[in-house]
Amino acid sequence: NQVPLQRVSIGVKGRQPVQYRFEAGKPVPIMVIDLPPGIGSEVQIDLSLPDAISPQQLGLGPDARQLGIAIKTLEFK
Repeated sequence: NQVPLQRVSIGVKGRQPVQYRFEAGKPVPIMVIDLPPGIGSEVQIDLSLPDAISPQQLGLGPDARQLGIAIKTLEFK
């Protein structure tokens, strides 16, 4: 079983959340989030994954955790 769509909303303090769509069979988008000026040394990033689903719901096993995306690399510039 494959989930055809995963939506992700990423918010950083002081900015409107940015929406991304991950669609099965399409290239994975690179997410670029601009940080507000003067944010300081700590950054809080809020993720919302409205399409998260568990392997149990997909009939793939007993794992009932709601899973969404995997982050391979996180880079700050």
